[in-house]
Amino acid sequence: MGIPLERLFGSRTRAKLLVLFTGGVRRPYYVRELARLVNERVNSIRREVENLRGIGLLQTHLRAGKKFYTVNPTFSLLDELSKLTAKGGKSIADQLFEGVRRIGNVRLVLLTGFFTQTKNAPTDILIVGEVKPSPLRQFIDTVQEELGRDINFTVMSIDEYEYRRKMNDHFLREVMRAQPVELINTLVQRAPAVPSLR
Repeated sequence: MGIPLERLFGSRTRAKLLVLFTGGVRRPYYVRELARLVNERVNSIRREVENLRGIGLLQTHLRAGKKFYTVNPTFSLLDELSKLTAKGGKSIADQLFEGVRRIGNVRLVLLTGFFTQTKNAPTDILIVGEVKPSPLRQFIDTVQEELGRDINFTVMSIDEYEYRRKMNDHFLREVMRAQPVELINTLVQRAPAVPSLR
C-alpha cells in the first residue's frame, strides 16, 4: 500500500505541485493557472511555490506582466523527486493541451524546446497527422496567449514523418536528441521511444 504524497511532504497542495512540476510537461506556470490545475486556493499556491523556490526546486521569471514558476533543471534532487512522485500516481492533466485532439486526426504530438527547457531545439511542438488549418491556428494562438510568448510548431503528415524517419532526417534526429515529452502517440511501433506524459 503506497503512502499518500501529502503525508510524506506535509501538504496536499505541495504534493500536487511537486507532481505537476516534476512530471509531464515541465513548462512555466503562473499562480492562478496552478490554482486551476491543482484545484487549490491561490494563497496556498503562492505560499507553496515560494517555499519550493526557496529550496531551489523552482525558479521564476516575468513575462507579459505575469510571474512564472518553472522547475530548476539543475536542482540536485530533481531526478529522485521525479521518480518518487511518479510512484504516487498519474500527473495532473495539463489543461493547456486539452484542445490538441480537436485539430484533426492527430497521431503523434511531441513537446520539446521551450517545454523541456532545451536550447537550440528545432521546434517546440511537433504534430504528426492530418490537421485542420483553422482549429490548428486557434490551438496555437491559445497556447501562445496563455504562455505570453511565441511558440515554434511543426506539422507533418504521417507519410512525411515516416519518410523522414526512414531517411534518418536531421530535423527528427535533433527533435529526439532534445528528449521530447510525448503527449499523444497512436503510431505505436513506428514512433521513436520518448518519455510519456504520465
